[in-house]
Amino acid sequence: MEPRRGRLEIARDILVVAETGARPTELVYKANLNFNVIRKYLPELEEIGLIEMEVIHHGKREVRLYTTTERGLIFVESLGRTLAMYERVTYPVRPEEPVQEVG
Repeated sequence: MEPRRGRLEIARDILVVAETGARPTELVYKANLNFNVIRKYLPELEEIGLIEMEVIHHGKREVRLYTTTERGLIFVESLGRTLAMYERVTYPVRPEEPVQEVG
């Protein structure tokens, strides 16, 4: 079973989905989250400048579109490098064991 994602991984997943712009429903499904989590994270990510929200008007309907900022893209890249380094230290690659022939 995969370990649960931490706060940073959840934030990263939201920002990755929002790179090209995404509605809240897209964020929920593509980042594999629920609406309660999205409602909690979006204001935090906006407050620190990692994501921005734009309201688009379609007739009488308003659509919220979230897009990752330049600062958010830098965060995603930096976090990716940090997590990769951590995984190499925590889960080092083991040399393959020789295959034993059955005879």
